[in-house]
Amino acid sequence: DVCSSDLYLSQGFAQLNEGWRQLRCQDEERVVTVTLLPSFASRWLLPRLPSFSRCCPDVELRLSMNDQLQDLQTSAIDLAIRFGPGHYPGLQVTHLMDDELFPVASPALLAVQGTPQSPADLERFVLLKDNSLESFNWSSWLRLAGAASFQPRHNLTISDSAQVVNMALAGQGIALARRSLVASELQQGTLVQLFDLVLPCPFAYYLLQSPHRASRPAVQCFVRWLQQAIAEDQTCGAAAACGPGVDDSAS
Repeated sequence: DVCSSDLYLSQGFAQLNEGWRQLRCQDEERVVTVTLLPSFASRWLLPRLPSFSRCCPDVELRLSMNDQLQDLQTSAIDLAIRFGPGHYPGLQVTHLMDDELFPVASPALLAVQGTPQSPADLERFVLLKDNSLESFNWSSWLRLAGAASFQPRHNLTISDSAQVVNMALAGQGIALARRSLVASELQQGTLVQLFDLVLPCPFAYYLLQSPHRASRPAVQCFVRWLQQAIAEDQTCGAAAACGPGVDDSAS
């Protein structure tokens, strides 16, 4: 009868709605949203995403690239990767890696203008820098190198650290770069570290998590992959620093 038909239809629609709801929940459980600096995203994370896809094929990653720390307690963001002092109240904080700075240049630029033999020799080059604090910028590195009175021919300041590296790759000047942003280019030979002298950076990379999201399996999968990728990078960097004679299998 009509009443029975209506009841069956209602039950059928209810089952469909519940099915869609469960599918949506399953989809949401697969998603991990990460906020991070544009420079770290473009120069470190994005090139390594094929490795993440192989490690966590069922996880959908969503990246929010910006310079501002998002509120992980009230937003839908699962994780933040930040470059700072490490004090982030109310969040679960994990140290990822330290960093250091040194001058880098492209082989093409050095072929045209010659390789600087001393820090004072940098005076004839365009010096590229970002808008970081002076405590980890050219003035601090030059002071560490004993060239505090140094007067460069030309400075070029770019707010985005990734673009500073891109300018150096294009042969537009010598950049004071963070190792985390140029490690691959140094290994490939597209950039050259000019001096052994490095400036330790007072900031480090940290992973920030809201405690109520940290237990999600998809989030844990990304965190495990991230820590493993950083560990592998540091192992490769240490092996490369040893110079010739290092067993290739170690890297």
